[in-house]
Amino acid sequence: MGRSDTAAGGNTIYPTRVLDLETFIKDSMDIQLIENLTPGSQYATLSHCWGSSSYKRYQATTSTLWSLKERIPYKDLPKTYCDAISVCRAFKIRYLWIDSLCIIQDSKEDWAREAANMAHVYSNSYLTISADWSSNSDGGCFKTSSREPGEDLLNAIRVTNVHSNGQRSCLYFSRWVGDHLDLDYTHLARRAWVYQERLLSRRNLHFTQDQLFWECRSGFAGEDMMPRKPGTLVPAQVLSRDWDDIDNALYLRCRIVKNYCGAKITFPTDRLPAISALANLTANHLCCPYLAGLWLEGLWYTLSWYRPGGREVERPEDYIAPSWSWASVNAGVSWLIGLPITNSAQQKVAIQDAVVKHGNDPFGQVSDGWIRVTGPFIENVDPSTLGKTLDYVYPDYPHETPPGKVHCLLLGEKIVSDNFGVERYFLLLVTSSKGPNMYERWGMRLTFSAITSEQWQEKTITII
Repeated sequence: MGRSDTAAGGNTIYPTRVLDLETFIKDSMDIQLIENLTPGSQYATLSHCWGSSSYKRYQATTSTLWSLKERIPYKDLPKTYCDAISVCRAFKIRYLWIDSLCIIQDSKEDWAREAANMAHVYSNSYLTISADWSSNSDGGCFKTSSREPGEDLLNAIRVTNVHSNGQRSCLYFSRWVGDHLDLDYTHLARRAWVYQERLLSRRNLHFTQDQLFWECRSGFAGEDMMPRKPGTLVPAQVLSRDWDDIDNALYLRCRIVKNYCGAKITFPTDRLPAISALANLTANHLCCPYLAGLWLEGLWYTLSWYRPGGREVERPEDYIAPSWSWASVNAGVSWLIGLPITNSAQQKVAIQDAVVKHGNDPFGQVSDGWIRVTGPFIENVDPSTLGKTLDYVYPDYPHETPPGKVHCLLLGEKIVSDNFGVERYFLLLVTSSKGPNMYERWGMRLTFSAITSEQWQEKTITII
């Protein structure tokens, strides 16, 4: 296997635990969970779907940890794990990291510590094995192609051949050349946690429904050897250190969030932890406070996220993030203010202060947060009067009954053209019951309607 940006050995951070695939290799296929991996050792990672079943017998818990350290019978492992072990042994990789067996699942402390370490686990892995086609741990990596010989003959290139023994053969090549989207609709791609696993990995071997795909920081290839267009967001782009400026770095971050938010997540409280490794990586470039999925730098325009539509979602029962963070809504999001920001977009709101309370991982779960801002403020607007001609309203929860009154905070504006005039971006807020002069986000508003300065007042408020 060739090299692809091997990690620097001097300060490489290794997983707390890995599976040793060779402890019993002389007389058995059994494996063992070990701690304190020897520095310089190569290990692989498995990216997979757990499935609807909890698979308790395949998990490390406080009660099973000791037995996993003694011996793990190969015959008891699910097929996906066994196939991943076979791949490792074929590549002569001795150690394998699987989340369910290498993180203590019923320990909040261990889970939080390992989640914070996820960027290092995947970016330092020698190879990530991705079981893309399988919907659960029993599906395995390897699958016989579902396409029959000669399928779609009218759209295929046919190559015939006569062998030395006189036997004829025929090969069919698809005329359609796909791109990275081949991997965007697999069972694995629908899992939110997997998004950062794929982008952080130096080498990724994808086992899909029809063929193998190879993805690394240098390129992308399919088993069929057909040339493919580069993906819109690939590891080489995300991990690049050559971002021109902060606006471009934030633009990339917003693209990551936009793609990530469409994936499924079992526990809404994992919404920030499941992308924390990528946030950690971005922090090394932005060098500014991270605020529950957003950044202090450029906060005025990244607050303009909105729900473009799609499935209805309920408000989460548990606290996930402040209302001004995209993470507070368990749905796909995009941004109203075009990114990267241009000189034509003028900031109208000033960020006075921002605080987010979190645990040991500043990129993981949060328990509270608020921002204090000063800007043009229009109070007590009837929401039924909004959304008319050249006025667009995007509630965070469209299926809910609108409140009696909303308040409009002007984030920024942009001169569009002589015909349309000025494009204004308002954060829509409702009064919070948690304190005086406190507000919670209700949605976003984009309007081309004429608004005079007499309609608003400059005001300092706190948004929670």
